[in-house]
Amino acid sequence: MSNLTDFFPSGGGGGLTPKFIEYNSSGIFTPSQALIDAGGYIEVFLVGGGERGISAAQGGCGGEVISAMTYLNSTNNCSILIGAGGTSNGADGGDSIFTGSSAGGIDITALGGSGLNTPSGRLTSGSGAYQAVTSSVSARTLSTTVNSPTIVLNNTADIHGYIIRPGYAYQSAYSNASQYASAYGISTPAGMGFKGYGAGGSASSSSGIYNPKINSGSGSTVNVNAASGFCLIKWYE
Repeated sequence: MSNLTDFFPSGGGGGLTPKFIEYNSSGIFTPSQALIDAGGYIEVFLVGGGERGISAAQGGCGGEVISAMTYLNSTNNCSILIGAGGTSNGADGGDSIFTGSSAGGIDITALGGSGLNTPSGRLTSGSGAYQAVTSSVSARTLSTTVNSPTIVLNNTADIHGYIIRPGYAYQSAYSNASQYASAYGISTPAGMGFKGYGAGGSASSSSGIYNPKINSGSGSTVNVNAASGFCLIKWYE
């Protein structure tokens, strides 16, 4: 069985200690020399800002959630941008970005929430909820028929002639019995995101996040601000 130090040599002969740092707002990550000496391996957990719902029928999409790894080879500063949550109805969330290329690694981007209930081009499913009702009313059809006047011979002993019976109108027997209405619902549940981050906003009290927790990257319902993003960096030294 391999030891942890086989994968992450410390350079000093001792065991490696895991370290981490959280970012709830934009900032700078400065790799230590001990991290570089241990191989430069880091893990980045990054969440984009959530989208705000646009109407009672459509909640906002959660920000993308990404867990990625990279190797750094210098102690140069790496900037971290935390995406903001949408603050007006239908507003997209901001992208969260870790700029690892400045220290020899890779840049990592978690997209901000967008697309409401139909997001595309992202790793996690934090789609906003969608709920709507469509109704239709059938038209009532009536048919009226007018009976033609009739002439009847009156051949009694005292009176000889004709009697004219006037025509009359009546409703046809094949007319619809009544008018009716029909309605049906269309709904899509909100996406659950990943590990509690980047969930979709609710719609019409359906599934999803109504008022998201700060720095969760979750979308929101209409008239409620979405959550900003988040970054967690873990390394060994």
